[in-house]
Amino acid sequence: SVGIDESDEQLNTIKLYPNPYSSTVTLDYSVAEGDGPKYISIYNAMGIEVERIRLSSAQGSFTFGSDLKAGMYLVRLTSSEELLQSSRLIRR
Repeated sequence: SVGIDESDEQLNTIKLYPNPYSSTVTLDYSVAEGDGPKYISIYNAMGIEVERIRLSSAQGSFTFGSDLKAGMYLVRLTSSEELLQSSRLIRR
């Protein structure tokens, strides 16, 4: 049968906390297996990629953001340049 596998969509998740943040932020992620490498990319308000992290496992968490300046950012979860999830992030 042909169709969309909704279970994959539910697996590709990111959670940022605290948001807004002042010193560091934690990102929890869960991604579907397969489809090549997955990345977390952080873009500033001008749309410029300021950080890119290759995910080494299907789920996990890490802390980042101490080197980002105050402002709004877009955090994107991608696979082979396909957007899987995105979320706004604010540093105070």
